[in-house]
Amino acid sequence: MPIPTLNNSNHYTTAYDMALIAAEAFRNPTVCQITSTVNYTFPATKKVSTARALTMGHKMINPSDARYYPGIVAERPDTPPWRETRW
Repeated sequence: MPIPTLNNSNHYTTAYDMALIAAEAFRNPTVCQITSTVNYTFPATKKVSTARALTMGHKMINPSDARYYPGIVAERPDTPPWRETRW
């Protein structure tokens, strides 16, 4: 799969490469904490005077959803099989 942000169109990343990258990333406890956070409130800033809430949309990570699956720390968003995934 070509990575569109690279300048060379001959740069490719395979599914195996992505699996290696993900395995290394999930060895980091901070990555696991961030990707498994269901709700987060961004505090007010100079540019935005009110706090803003963010809710994770992945159903298998949310313990209050019937599709919750214990032990999952991240989930890939659904992508139709006919659509190429771009990173």
